[in-house]
Amino acid sequence: YTEAGNTVYRWITNYYDADRESRPLVEKGSRVHLTITLYPFEFRRLTASSLPLYTNDRSLQPLLEKAGLDTQYWSFEPYILTVGESPTIKGLALSLEGCREGDIVELYMTYTMAYGEKWLYALKPESPLAIHFTVDLVE
Repeated sequence: YTEAGNTVYRWITNYYDADRESRPLVEKGSRVHLTITLYPFEFRRLTASSLPLYTNDRSLQPLLEKAGLDTQYWSFEPYILTVGESPTIKGLALSLEGCREGDIVELYMTYTMAYGEKWLYALKPESPLAIHFTVDLVE
């Protein structure tokens, strides 16, 4: 794993793939397409049945519906941003540079890197956050 800002831990699960170095690199100014899932991080293992705070991962649609959420108005479109320019979670922005297209990434961060000093309705104050994402495309 690597650290960013002493409060974000990044683990690229496929870091040692043989072809990783040949895939496009995420740099400042890169436009990236992500499949992303946000979880409250409660210092326990996240499993396939862990309910996320947010996701655009269509494979999780049955889990969301089983939990009673109406996915009719849920967007499963890619999360697209320009690194260093688009507003996003600070910890996510710091962790994108150095990733490559096709990377599968897990981030664990303190609340200051996730949502700052503001309290989010779905989280207890000062709760850490886990973000899992796949870099689907780098432009």
